[in-house]
Amino acid sequence: MSTLLPPMRRIVTSHNEQRQAIVAHDSQISTEIPPQGAGTVLIWSSSESPADVASADDKALADTGFVNNGSIFRIVDLPPKSVGPLHRSISLDYIIVQKGTVTLTLDDGSRTKANEGDVVIQQATMHGWTNETDEWARILAIMLPAKAPVFGGNELQTDLAALFEAGN
Repeated sequence: MSTLLPPMRRIVTSHNEQRQAIVAHDSQISTEIPPQGAGTVLIWSSSESPADVASADDKALADTGFVNNGSIFRIVDLPPKSVGPLHRSISLDYIIVQKGTVTLTLDDGSRTKANEGDVVIQQATMHGWTNETDEWARILAIMLPAKAPVFGGNELQTDLAALFEAGN
């Protein structure tokens, strides 16, 4: 199933041999929605920080789905009435609601609505995204590596099992 949201245009700059700025990539990005949930598509990623910006290679082709030492920038399209599973990545995530309304669910049972234009700073917490509305929703997710939080001497771990069980 395809999303009903319009594709995003991705413009990537780089340099030519004369050290001049050029547009290296100019493409439309759209998501495919699996039958069981949200569709995601990678916009760009880096494998290290600071990022290697000397290459014009299309970093979206190297999607591992995980943040290691670099960064990930992706689109997540949520169909109407969809429920995302709780999961945790050891990352600092900047989430921007670009279209619609989503509900951030945390493992303490709290549910917080985030509307178009709202920003969520997600700090390695167990969380999920739900679209309770009858309209499509789109969030932009920028993920950076983080140090694992430690509570009571125990370091929190990545927990993506529910994502893989849901097929996302």
